[in-house]
Amino acid sequence: MGVTVEQYFKNVYGALFEPNKTFSQLKESPCSSRAVITIVWVNILLYSLKYAFTANFLNGVMFVFGLIAYIVSVLFGWLMLGVFFEYIAKIFDKSGQLKKLLYLTSYAILPWIFIAPLELLKNSSAMGYFFGVLLEIIIYFWTIFLYCKSLQIAYNLKVSRAIMLIFLPFVAMVFAFFWTIGFITKLGYIFTV
Repeated sequence: MGVTVEQYFKNVYGALFEPNKTFSQLKESPCSSRAVITIVWVNILLYSLKYAFTANFLNGVMFVFGLIAYIVSVLFGWLMLGVFFEYIAKIFDKSGQLKKLLYLTSYAILPWIFIAPLELLKNSSAMGYFFGVLLEIIIYFWTIFLYCKSLQIAYNLKVSRAIMLIFLPFVAMVFAFFWTIGFITKLGYIFTV
């Protein structure tokens, strides 16, 4: 079942401003190619601001290679994050929704399209910088909210569990840090005795 350009942009609008309804509809027919296209065009907009006012050839070449590396790294990170959440879901017998999760999370990054104009606002004046930073923080939390919604709908979770799942990597990093220090300390103790 093909989706028209008009329907695609209705989905984009709905994902931004009506995520419950839109994500529930999108879950029914996940499409990997549309997910990749969404991630690519959003990140091209985000990355392009950096080179918006450069004019010489060397910067153009660096832009192309940098853009390709950036897009590949974003796609890899998106896939790895999806695999991470699928692995966690497998522990709780909720796995098997990776394609749906990846599709929904591709729409969860849509607020990033507003970062480019805010970067321009930040460069305009001191007041513009203040409001640009404030609005970028709001966009960051908006993205977390949409990611939480995508986890909630993909795995049929309660809101509280989806929020816990979002912050699980941060908690895991803290524990990994302390376990690493404990391991190194104990290993040092073993070799000194």
